[in-house]
Amino acid sequence: ILRIAVPSLAAVLLIGTLIWPLINAGEDSLRRLGQGESAMLNARFEGFDSGNRLVSITADQVTRQQGNQNLIDLGQPLADVTYDDGSQIAIRANAGRFDEDSQQLLLQGDVNLFQPNGFEFTTSRLHIDTRQRAAWTDQPVTGTGPGGTIAGSGVQIYDNGRILVFPGRGRLTFQQLAGDGGAS
Repeated sequence: ILRIAVPSLAAVLLIGTLIWPLINAGEDSLRRLGQGESAMLNARFEGFDSGNRLVSITADQVTRQQGNQNLIDLGQPLADVTYDDGSQIAIRANAGRFDEDSQQLLLQGDVNLFQPNGFEFTTSRLHIDTRQRAAWTDQPVTGTGPGGTIAGSGVQIYDNGRILVFPGRGRLTFQQLAGDGGAS
């Protein structure tokens, strides 16, 4: 699941930062916060990422701060990706900060990656490096799916999500699937 989510979110955020000047042009959506600061409320971006996947990103508020124009703060970000086969994945958090210079995204507060088919990962903080196509957290992480659960003291995600490493202590529990006939 993360193999798909992380690269997709990275591509979407990269595309989103490229259209910031266009978004910023919509004066009706802007509210002045302070000198040199502005925010877009109820922001929404829809388009296709580099893999030609339909992507929708929403945020309650998108802000660039005076003196640090390379940082984009996101309030309640939610990204949805729809694949050619109709499957979907979403990632949400309470807050996010994208650094255009380093191409890194920090998601914080109830970070949740999920699919409608029952797969879900949660943590309190997730770092995403869009250049390296990698993500990591040193915070506890849990994952659930139809086949079981996994919990660890953190996770490192590499190779576009193909490799997940749970460093330190972890726990993996398998659940017997209906019609499986095997032991749990």
